[in-house]
Amino acid sequence: MYRTYFKKWLWLLVIAVLIPLITLLLLPEKITLERCYHMFTIWMLIFGLISSSYEFMSNSLAYKEFKKRENAERFSRAYDDEYLRVAREFTREQRKNREKISNNDLLENINNNNELYISLIHTFNFWERVALSIKMDTSDEDYLFAFFSDIYIEQYKCFEVWIDSVLQKQNKLGYEQLKFLYSRWSNKKNEK
Repeated sequence: MYRTYFKKWLWLLVIAVLIPLITLLLLPEKITLERCYHMFTIWMLIFGLISSSYEFMSNSLAYKEFKKRENAERFSRAYDDEYLRVAREFTREQRKNREKISNNDLLENINNNNELYISLIHTFNFWERVALSIKMDTSDEDYLFAFFSDIYIEQYKCFEVWIDSVLQKQNKLGYEQLKFLYSRWSNKKNEK
């Protein structure tokens, strides 16, 4: 977007410079001191607009990057929230025993343990928000990736059967966000 905006202003600048030059070369008899003054004034106005627009655009980009980092840091603070801490304890217990538990037993365990079910909902709601912020480009993905990728990939793999069987039916948009984040971060991990 900003490049297109800048290109439009650049073309205006080129036109503003070329018109007086072409007039000077092709019609030297029509050039007067007054016309030169007007052309110079117009050129200075256009140059002033372009430079202030460029400065505004640069400041906007810097502010956007600052807000993205700030949003990413909010996620890292939110991950230490008391309710998510309780949820992480439940998920850690399940992950320790995951290899010993069949998929059906895991689903049954989650369905029979209301606290575990609620903790998984809260945990994966958090991950949905992370995925959405990455998709919408409102958070610094590199920061989030460095901070959370191992945790998320491990949690996703552990509870993938639950995500596929429950969330796919109950929360299609959330399901898509979780899949998006898992595939994106897994691919990024494999590239390194």
